Amino acid sequence: MSRTPSKTVPAIVLGFWLRKVIKLVFMKLRNHPLMSNAKGRIWPPIWKEKYGETTLTGEIGALTHVAADPRWRHHFYLYITHENLPFIGRLNFDNSRFCYRVSIFLKSISGEQLKK
Repeated sequence: MSRTPSKTVPAIVLGFWLRKVIKLVFMKLRNHPLMSNAKGRIWPPIWKEKYGETTLTGEIGALTHVAADPRWRHHFYLYITHENLPFIGRLNFDNSRFCYRVSIFLKSISGEQLKK
């Protein structure tokens, strides 16, 4: 009986690779390196009251709507409700592909608290 070389990946290499994948999968959006533009970090956005003068910052309120238009390649608008008042925020990206992916992700969690 001839012995063929094993084609299994050594456990050390597999463990290292799995740790890298797990870190990527569970990265919080706010910490992603592309959540920035030439001016700096873009999360959390500045929230402006829709029908008033109030301006807030932070991960506040519940996401109610994401307004993204294909013509807007580098930004989209977020609509939230905080203390029963509507607010609007805008995210400006340098990377248009990442902008699109973030808008799709945020649309999928519409209705949830932003703090999550």
